[in-house]
Amino acid sequence: MDLRIISWSAFFGVFISGALIALHWFVVRYFTKHRWAVFFGVVFLVAFVVLALCATD
Repeated sequence: MDLRIISWSAFFGVFISGALIALHWFVVRYFTKHRWAVFFGVVFLVAFVVLALCATD
């Protein structure tokens, strides 16, 4: 695979992961009374991290 494609995928993976961590922090910060919101935040965060790691393969 082309090295530029790998580095570009890695860049987007890190960017998406950072954005989702910020989103998850927002959910935890403002919606801690709603346990389902925290649960879905964790689930989506893990799912996107896995997708980001798969994109770098």
